[in-house]
Amino acid sequence: MADLPADRREILFPAYYRGLTQPEIARRLGLPLGAVKSHTRRALRALALVVTERAGPTVRRNVHHRSRTSPG
Repeated sequence: MADLPADRREILFPAYYRGLTQPEIARRLGLPLGAVKSHTRRALRALALVVTERAGPTVRRNVHHRSRTSPG
């Protein structure tokens, strides 16, 4: 998570390390709930990229394949 920009960490840290909900994060940061939701989505995508880049080509290929075949 340290490799993420500060604005991405600011959204993810309270949710995953302090257990705050998105409405609680929105209130604490003074942001609309929709902004917190979209920032969370972007931050999770950025974190996934960091993790897969560090993991190597085999994991990247498996993650990409799984995301294409997952339902929903």
